[in-house]
Amino acid sequence: MMNTTSAPKLGLADLASRIHNYKLGLLAVVTLINSFISLTFALVTTWAGRMNAHSSLSDVLWFCVKGLLLYLIVYLGLYLTEVVTNSILKEACVSLEVDCLRKYLATPNHSEDEIVSIVSQDVRMIRENYYIPILTLPTYLCRSLIPIIYLLTQNLSVGICFAVGAGLMMLPQHFMAHGLADLGNHFSQQREYSLSAAIDLAKGKTVINNHQAQPFFLKLTRRKFEQTERAEQHLHNTQALMFSLSGPLKGIADVVPFALGIYLMRFDPRITIVLLVAMLGTAGSLKNQFQEIIYLSGDLLETKAVRAKIGTFLHQPTPQRVAATPALSDFVGLTLSDVSKKFADHLLFAHVDLSLSAGQKVLITGKSGVGKSTFLDLLMQNQQPDSGTIYLRTGGKQPQNITDFQQNISLIAQQPHLFNLSIRDNICLGKPIADAELTAILKQVDLSQQLGEAPLDFLIQQNGANISGGQRLKIEIARALADRKQIILADEITASLDPDSAKTIRDLLLRLPVTVIEVAHHYTNLDYYDQIWRFADQTVQAQGTDLAADKK
Repeated sequence: MMNTTSAPKLGLADLASRIHNYKLGLLAVVTLINSFISLTFALVTTWAGRMNAHSSLSDVLWFCVKGLLLYLIVYLGLYLTEVVTNSILKEACVSLEVDCLRKYLATPNHSEDEIVSIVSQDVRMIRENYYIPILTLPTYLCRSLIPIIYLLTQNLSVGICFAVGAGLMMLPQHFMAHGLADLGNHFSQQREYSLSAAIDLAKGKTVINNHQAQPFFLKLTRRKFEQTERAEQHLHNTQALMFSLSGPLKGIADVVPFALGIYLMRFDPRITIVLLVAMLGTAGSLKNQFQEIIYLSGDLLETKAVRAKIGTFLHQPTPQRVAATPALSDFVGLTLSDVSKKFADHLLFAHVDLSLSAGQKVLITGKSGVGKSTFLDLLMQNQQPDSGTIYLRTGGKQPQNITDFQQNISLIAQQPHLFNLSIRDNICLGKPIADAELTAILKQVDLSQQLGEAPLDFLIQQNGANISGGQRLKIEIARALADRKQIILADEITASLDPDSAKTIRDLLLRLPVTVIEVAHHYTNLDYYDQIWRFADQTVQAQGTDLAADKK
């Protein structure tokens, strides 16, 4: 379990940093106005107590006007409080969600399931059980303070008795607070486990159906759901017990002060039944405010673990990455000098010296597990070599060796991810590229005639379910061309295609006027390649393509 005592938690300072200051000021004003809702019954009752059978029509009308204006002002303040609170919630939640996504993109050690859980569940819990209580607690505190002031100013002894009686309502919450916090944390964890199980089932749908494993996984997921519902049930039952215990205390808080007031009527003529009724009504409102404070305090305690989780997530160190070199116009080649790399304690390759020139096509071959994918990660600069240097060579009057070149290289995988956006947006990815240039790129990758009359506006659905596997790869190649990448890495991109589609994609890729490094187990034509880099026995050997042994 997470150590919530040392983990950085989301708190008031974090919330304040996510919203405009003027909204907090506005919230304070409207909160103060709507706080007088606690006195509406007392004031109307008091004004009514001054009326009698001899009151004039104008007195009655003035009573109506005062009462209606009081309710109008107070409930207008209540409405504005909701409007301002909702605006603050929107701003704070969007800011928190974007920060979580930004941190996810910047750090390599988090899974898709984890970020989905954080954004879809944890931030929602923060909104409902932390942000809302924090923003509304001042309202209920003001609604509590104003009735207390009223009660004490009407009659000190009776007022103290009513106020203390209302305070008794908070005793169960005080003694059960830590137990509720633990139950809330347990429920949060179980909810995360059940979401993870549901996502796992959804992603494994094909495997489950192919192997007739539905009963096993449905039973497994059902057990997770039952554990989550049981945790929530236990939490709510405990909350219900806490509030049920306040029932007898409420009786004491109502009866004893009212009885005291009746007794004191014989000594103080200012105490009347009308005044006691008004004070009783005000004390009832005070109890309601205390009740809400109990609810909100319980919600705050329940978020302790999830606030620590998100706080730790947001405050973890982000790997420092030097700004990538802009796309080079004078790229002349790629060099690897004395490069070595281990995976755990296993040496993949050592003392690798390789070089290629701009525009060359290279085939990488070797058995599974010899380090080909790791090698591509080194070229993408997602990993660093244990020793040695990888750099780009540039021409010009003063040739340079560039060791930071991520902007100049692109990786194409077997199943490129497509977003549920237009072809235009899937290629541009937010960059301003003219439609004329995009149209030329579509022609270059042979997509201009395959996606209708307006291919740039073609909408990808279900992450590419409405296009073929070959078209997915062509879109990824188009992305690399639109970004003016000098080097394209291809990792077994034709492995899942039929022979004709595989030949089409390979013909397209290897005819492009860029440098291509392709990892492949199955190939039929070496005429496209200028070099073969063979991975074997912890070394990489460079060969030409004119060797008969290489022809397959």
